[in-house]
Amino acid sequence: MTLAATLSIVGLCISATAIGVTIYNAKKKEIKDDNGQMTTLVVGVETIKDGISEIKRDIRDTREEMKSFDRRLTVVETQMQNVISNK
Repeated sequence: MTLAATLSIVGLCISATAIGVTIYNAKKKEIKDDNGQMTTLVVGVETIKDGISEIKRDIRDTREEMKSFDRRLTVVETQMQNVISNK
């Protein structure tokens, strides 16, 4: 093998290695960016989930309050009927 051929092969190997490292680093950066985006999405979903849970609690509390109002109104209606019927 001549010196020129040997240098060409060495240069080709160095180029191939550089290309491989560049591709590897690009993929690594892409994965890191994807992980960052995924973390952002997970945090967003958790925030939405917490908001929905709070809304559910508020609705449950409102429902209980409405039941209380309904019971109180029923008592008042009953008392008013008794007052009217006693006249």
